Amino acid sequence: MTLMQQLITWQQEQAGKEHLEPYMVLQFNTIKEIARLQPKTSSDLLRIKGIGPAKIRKYGDVILGLVRGNGITGDVSVAYETKNNLFAEAQAVNDLAAIRPMPVQQPMHYDQETGEIIDKNDVAVSVTDFVTMLDTLLQTHFRNVRVQGEVVGFKRNASGHVYFEIKDRSSVMRCMIFCDRYDLAGVALADGMEIVITGHPNYHKQYGFSFVGTMVELYGEGALKKAYDDLKKKLDAEGLLALEKKRALPQLPQRVGLITSRTGAAIGDFTTNVGHYGYKIIFHQSRVEGAQAVDDLISALTTMAKKDLDVLVIVRGGGSLESLQAFNNEKVVRMVADFPVPVVAGVGHEQDETLTTLVADRGVSTPTAAARAVRESWDQCGEYVRSREQMIVHFFDKALRQQQERGNEYERQLTDFLEEIVTSSLELFRRFANVIHHMEKSIDRKKTFFTVAQDHIFRFYGRMIDDARTLVNMQRAFALFQSGIIQYMKRLQFLAKSIVQNDPQRQLMLGYSIARDERGNVVRRKNDVSKGDHMTIHISDGEIMTEVQ
Repeated sequence: MTLMQQLITWQQEQAGKEHLEPYMVLQFNTIKEIARLQPKTSSDLLRIKGIGPAKIRKYGDVILGLVRGNGITGDVSVAYETKNNLFAEAQAVNDLAAIRPMPVQQPMHYDQETGEIIDKNDVAVSVTDFVTMLDTLLQTHFRNVRVQGEVVGFKRNASGHVYFEIKDRSSVMRCMIFCDRYDLAGVALADGMEIVITGHPNYHKQYGFSFVGTMVELYGEGALKKAYDDLKKKLDAEGLLALEKKRALPQLPQRVGLITSRTGAAIGDFTTNVGHYGYKIIFHQSRVEGAQAVDDLISALTTMAKKDLDVLVIVRGGGSLESLQAFNNEKVVRMVADFPVPVVAGVGHEQDETLTTLVADRGVSTPTAAARAVRESWDQCGEYVRSREQMIVHFFDKALRQQQERGNEYERQLTDFLEEIVTSSLELFRRFANVIHHMEKSIDRKKTFFTVAQDHIFRFYGRMIDDARTLVNMQRAFALFQSGIIQYMKRLQFLAKSIVQNDPQRQLMLGYSIARDERGNVVRRKNDVSKGDHMTIHISDGEIMTEVQ
């Protein structure tokens, strides 16, 4: 077998081992260059287009071993272990010793485009070499094929691998699926079922042709519906659909995991409607339809389970029951049910009720509804803040009106009290003036009487004593008046202090301001003014004219 054939054989086996497409191991043009240049060292390999340091570390020893003709090296032997061999029970038959290189002087080639075998030396090849070349060609040209047919002769051996045939009206084809891939599919096969199997053809040296499946799906709405109903009953019996098992979504989530297709409309529906609340959205690409969707979803869920998330969101658009099969896969459904944080599933539309939606902590009908579920607590928080803001403004306005009314009442009381003081003072001064006037008249009268008749002195002596007493009484009256004045002054000081405490100017000195519109009305709410209106802002030391921008 030529170096090209050995490299292609290794490429196919390594891809099967890693569950990759063969071109992801090495591209065909890279393999052609390796066969042409036959590098001897890692440095030589590194010069070939399509091979970088990562591939050197991963596959370098194997490739160089094949180029040198050393037979089994590195990972090549692993490719023939039980897990990835078509017939694990036939270890001896699968020994790579059977893959021996042709003599250098008798090279065997084939055309990659047409598959035509070119024997330059017209030398016959062995059966093993020919079967190996045939298997290489089959796997090269049919890497990921979907085949539909009816299951017949189904059996499962002790290792868990399954063997059966699928047929249509004219043909029958042997198939097998490895244990892990069969369990992943979540389909219990039986004779008579109509299925679609995805995989690649294989031509075994001893057992001949067969089709190696990597995924199997039921075909037909009836079969899919029955499998859906059976799994739903099973999950319901285990309590996975019960409402009490649902976890509440976290309040104000910030780290949001998102699993969906990069190219579908669902990702746009979700990101457009989730709102701008400073999320960190951790996205994991996954196919959401087709045979590879199950593998992608399981890989995405496994990766996301290791992330620090507040909530996980899985979304895709609507579709038929067949197109939504991946979201009814038992392993996917159980991983969603057991996910470390709450899960929001927005898969399909109203009529598309997948099992993933049913077991999720919040199952909604569309990607848009999933976005609204994530932002719900944020919206409620914003509404709460707005209501508190309105309440604060209302209470401030109410308190301000009460203080204004109280200030007006104090002003009225103070005015009345001052008027009373002024009236009382005037009356007191009037009485005092009258007393002084009477005293002056009495003195004048007494002087006249004294000059006219001294003899009347003694007569009026007693009256003078009375006048003295009157003077004493006047002094007492003046002292009483002075005491009254002091009391009124104290009362005035108290009222003045109250006025100062309730003076609006003092509130302005404390940093408050009063805004009035062009008509002089106090502006209490933002709706009281419009853009372009002029306002006067009253502050402690003056006024500011401003315009609403």
